[in-house]
Order: sequence, then structure tokens, then C-alpha cells
Amino acid sequence: MAIAAGKSLNFTNPTGSPDGYFGTDGGLHNFLRFEESWTGNTLHYKGSLVSLYFSTYATGTFKCCNIVYNPPVRDYIFDPLFATPAGLPPGTPMFRDVDNLTYRQSYTARTN
Repeated sequence: MAIAAGKSLNFTNPTGSPDGYFGTDGGLHNFLRFEESWTGNTLHYKGSLVSLYFSTYATGTFKCCNIVYNPPVRDYIFDPLFATPAGLPPGTPMFRDVDNLTYRQSYTARTN
């Protein structure tokens, strides 16, 4: 399975919080945004994770560890089928040359 989504912008730690993850987007291991309690379970994921843009929603502070959720043990493996054009999902665009003329992403997080 391939997942293409957005992530939060990193920001500085103005209060000097001892949490080493403060200000980050949670890292690749939290890209799937677990919201359940997975106590004692393992998630096995074989596929591809792609960050295409910065999120417009869910842009708040990442809260690590057992503060908000109890994530599973994560077993992520890249599926080598995604490494060749023949193994890509149906409808995947094929680019030979990318010329970005007008698209720009605003890095301003939403406040509402």
C-alpha cells in the first residue's frame, strides 16, 4: 500500500521543553498518526510513505509517547515493487521533466 499525505512544519522550542520531540512533526514513525491505544500490538506495514505537502489541518504541537496515545510497535518495510515503474499503483503519473512555474505552497499554518 502506498500512502501520500502531508506533514506538519517543524518549529522551534520557545519554552525549552525537555521533550526531544517538541517542535517536530513526529518523524516518519508517526507519519501515519496513530490515534488509538495499541497496547501490546505490532503494526506491520509494507509499502511506501510519501510526504507531498505541508498539512493544512492537524498542525498543532506533536505530543510524544504516552501523553496522548499509546502507539504500536512499528514494523515498517519499503515494498521493493515501488522501485520500478511496472510495480507502481494504477494511475500513478509518470514524469519525464518537471518545470514548476506557478505553484507555491504557503508555509503559514491555519489557526482555525
